[in-house]
Amino acid sequence: MMSKRIKIELGDLVQLSSNTWHKKVGLVTGTPKNWWVIKDHFDVANCIAHKKDITIIKKNVVPKKLRIYLSGE
Repeated sequence: MMSKRIKIELGDLVQLSSNTWHKKVGLVTGTPKNWWVIKDHFDVANCIAHKKDITIIKKNVVPKKLRIYLSGE
């Protein structure tokens, strides 16, 4: 069975994998569109993590009009 791909966005509450990040929980504050983030990685609580290591807990925790303060744009 094919699993549905979920798009990770700015302002989502996520949990990082237990292998390397010890199940750290935080907000997505940077996407690959930002200059400081590598391709296929995301900035979660000041940690640059690959998208395979991220599990979404809750989508859109931060309202859309306040997301400009997360990324520093």
